[in-house]
Amino acid sequence: MALKANTSLLSAMIVWAELLSCCSSPRGQSYLVKVAEERYGREVEYLPNEGGSFLICLNRPKVSQGNPLQPVRFIVFDVVRGEVVLEDSLENGDAYWLSNHQIEVRTIPGTISDEGEKGSGYMFDIRSGTRTTIAH
Repeated sequence: MALKANTSLLSAMIVWAELLSCCSSPRGQSYLVKVAEERYGREVEYLPNEGGSFLICLNRPKVSQGNPLQPVRFIVFDVVRGEVVLEDSLENGDAYWLSNHQIEVRTIPGTISDEGEKGSGYMFDIRSGTRTTIAH
């Protein structure tokens, strides 16, 4: 199990290194890392889209006794332009790629009730810049 986790981490690091090496951002290759680390520190997970043209920089601060919900903060970069496309934060949720140009941002319910509480969120289309609410 540890080998699988290490392999996944290594794979993600290789993709990120390749992404930075081919990045033609007008602000320089280290700009994306610098912006993400200035906002979130070194605890950043980098999730490139399939084409490598956009990047989610995801930060999940540690859960505390005072706040047992998992806070999530993220930035989505246009890698080629070196620009922030979207930035958001959630008390308890996740952000991930649905497709090469669509991100799903979901809140995760904090407690399960008899009604079967489900999370909600939105879908963001990078090409059009539109946000579509998802309610369950």
